[in-house]
Amino acid sequence: MSLLRPFTRSIRSNLSQRSSIRSLHASSPVLKKKSKSAVEHDEDEFIPEDDLFGSVTSEPAHSSKGGASSPSAIAAAAKKAESINQMREQLFDDYRSTVIYRLEGIKDKRRPDPRLGSIDLLLRVVDSQTQLEAVTDVLQKWRNAKMTIPKQTGENFLGRCTSLKRPDVALKVLSERSKYGVDLTSLSTARSILRAIHSRAISQDESAKPFTDSWLNDALLLAGLTPHYGLGELQSDPASRELLIRIAKKAGEEGQAAEVVIELQNLRTQTV
Repeated sequence: MSLLRPFTRSIRSNLSQRSSIRSLHASSPVLKKKSKSAVEHDEDEFIPEDDLFGSVTSEPAHSSKGGASSPSAIAAAAKKAESINQMREQLFDDYRSTVIYRLEGIKDKRRPDPRLGSIDLLLRVVDSQTQLEAVTDVLQKWRNAKMTIPKQTGENFLGRCTSLKRPDVALKVLSERSKYGVDLTSLSTARSILRAIHSRAISQDESAKPFTDSWLNDALLLAGLTPHYGLGELQSDPASRELLIRIAKKAGEEGQAAEVVIELQNLRTQTV
């Protein structure tokens, strides 16, 4: 693909200059004997096996006769929802503080070591874009502590990025592996990120900002990253190619966007 290759080559060149995508492997965490610390709560006390909030909704309760909810019932439901949101935020803040405390004291034998599933548990209560950004800080501290991000943890984080419609955060982390330690391990995950980019590209939400200077370049960046992670060319996947075409068309039928559309459409014709 003569036109796509320069784009992906340029992206890879930029990543190489920034030492963004390097096959760096952090050493495994040293298992230490658990000791007493100033942290009062253990990690498991924060997050139970089942999601505390998974079955709770903010829908107003209906009257026993099946009619519309009364104003008092609606107010009560709203108050309950607000209370649950506050509990969730507090849970996130407390647990994040505990994880960071342990990470920053990893060489202090008086502090217990962070557990390998700490980030996964933290992700279970992430419910906002602000909290998602806060998790990236935890990833960086985890990496600085010379600890490896487990494969499933990386998948869970990227999945949370797409469910919260923040493909830009996913791209930020994936384009700086040496800093965050998250790997892109499956084509299905890459496709999900691409869907999120497409969703943002066609939305009317002006507050949504791409990671690069445009959603099209975000899509091309992702296409440039997949070979680095051993997943091959993203545009070779039919579903991903269709999404790339749609994103390029949305960007406008001129210049780079039009060329990308033509190349991808030609590839689609050749592989039918």
